[in-house]
Amino acid sequence: MYMKTKRRPFHAVLVFGLASLLMWSGCANEQEGLNIRMEAAATILNPILPSTGYSGFVAAQLFQTLGMADPESLVMKPLLVKAIPTGSRMTEGVHRGDLAYEFEIHEAATWDNGSPVTAQDYIFTLKMILHPGIPTPYRDYYQYLSGVDIDAQNPKKFTVFLRQYYILALETLCSTPIYPVYNYDPQGRLKNVALTDLLDAAKSQAFAESANGKAFAEEFTASKYSNEAAFISGSGPYRLKSMNGDQGVVLLKKANWWGDDAALSNPLLGAYPERLVYKIVKDEAAARSLLESGDLDIAVDLSPAVFKEMEQDTHLSRLYDFKTGWAPRYGRLLFNLQHADSILADVRVRQALAYAIDYDYLINTVQQGFAQRVIGPIHPAKSYYAKDLPAYTYNNAEAIRLLTAAGWKDTDGDGVVDKMLNGQRTQLALKLISPNGAKVSELVANSVVEKARQIQVKIMLDPQDISNITKKTRAGDFQMANLGASTQTGLDELKQYYHSASPDNRGRYQNVRLDSILDAIRITENVADRNALYVEAQRILHNDLPAIFLFSSARRYIVSKKFNYVLTASNAGYYEQMFQRKAE
Repeated sequence: MYMKTKRRPFHAVLVFGLASLLMWSGCANEQEGLNIRMEAAATILNPILPSTGYSGFVAAQLFQTLGMADPESLVMKPLLVKAIPTGSRMTEGVHRGDLAYEFEIHEAATWDNGSPVTAQDYIFTLKMILHPGIPTPYRDYYQYLSGVDIDAQNPKKFTVFLRQYYILALETLCSTPIYPVYNYDPQGRLKNVALTDLLDAAKSQAFAESANGKAFAEEFTASKYSNEAAFISGSGPYRLKSMNGDQGVVLLKKANWWGDDAALSNPLLGAYPERLVYKIVKDEAAARSLLESGDLDIAVDLSPAVFKEMEQDTHLSRLYDFKTGWAPRYGRLLFNLQHADSILADVRVRQALAYAIDYDYLINTVQQGFAQRVIGPIHPAKSYYAKDLPAYTYNNAEAIRLLTAAGWKDTDGDGVVDKMLNGQRTQLALKLISPNGAKVSELVANSVVEKARQIQVKIMLDPQDISNITKKTRAGDFQMANLGASTQTGLDELKQYYHSASPDNRGRYQNVRLDSILDAIRITENVADRNALYVEAQRILHNDLPAIFLFSSARRYIVSKKFNYVLTASNAGYYEQMFQRKAE
């Protein structure tokens, strides 16, 4: 599906159809690969562990999942399995009342040592996720897992049982990377541990504290399984050749990979470049130079002004397609509500800061129109977006009124409002950490600092590498952070970022009512009831402001005309393995 690049609505998903890709199978030059720009390093190629930068996107080429989102429809389609199941309710037996999902792994699917991918590998992966000693963000998504049964006649066939409906049940089951037992548990430390034991809190904790449990956690989280080619192994089409920190990552296509023949019937298994070269290029001038010389094949999210300028360059327009597409993400200024100085504890201060943001400047000048306002963490394209909530607007008078009502005044004439806090005269001074090397982030942060000065609030900008910001926000070591967030292309799981019990609630925000709503959203099947809960959740976040929600920005793609390719709202915005060089 081809779309024009001029006057395009940014919410449109741009995809070159999979059918056209099949026409080009086998045309790639084996000596050439695909050169991809990364803004931040891939640091961990062990995908169930917490990671930063592009780690998850790179690891997806090494480890496969049961299914993946179709790039155009975003509907879950088979990858490692033969078909995507629909859940059915059990009416008898041990799992009576549970939801059951039956899977069968493709008969040709094998690991790097030639052994078949089986249900035992899937169960092994679940054991790692449920192991209390493994720090994984996946665990919370398996809260309702009640068991897995393997077919007695077919080791590749299994049924997963969930105690109740969960909005992301199928997506979770299909999107979890599967690990080979032989490579990641050579000592057999998890072999005799029953999955049902790890589903029991007491037994699970007892195993984690046992010698075997501790030894496995230590081994699995060791650096060798994250960045050493000899120890990283999955069923995906590529293997790790090199991983050199700030220099990037190189993956090589496996010889005789099992999915090559299967791709004839399932295009999502197509993997065409012989090499995937991920180049870390933070500087936009350097990125432009590489594009001009043809040494980059895809670059995403160069700053809007640079993107527009390059689109008008006749040399570059001959070499590259310039396209946009909506992305499930939003920009925000995140507050730490449990910071020691307690300045941000008063919602009136947070609301005043929200009124001091020049949103029109951010959208029309910084984003050059490639963005739209949001009132919360839900994308405006979603049916349950709370469109009737009034967005905060740039209004210094209202900001000053709120600060005055909260007791903040400039009592010493130094140009910064102050107040007695914890027995001390305290300035309303905040430190904002923001990604360095990212032009949009820089412009947003500078605008926030300047506009705050106009209401006599002092914000000190602290540019840092995004990996450092990730670590600091996870540890709660910040006051404010210019830190965007990604969301799902399907139903939104808001618990991850805004539930008081979530480890990724980096702002330490707590609201008992919101917690109950987020818990209810996860298990509510009725669409109307669930949508009403989504709207109420957005209302609470809008009023409490654990973060200032800025905008949802479009992805901006620059893609070499040498390839037929797939762009999508999912993943990083593209499926690099599907890029196929056009016939000369």
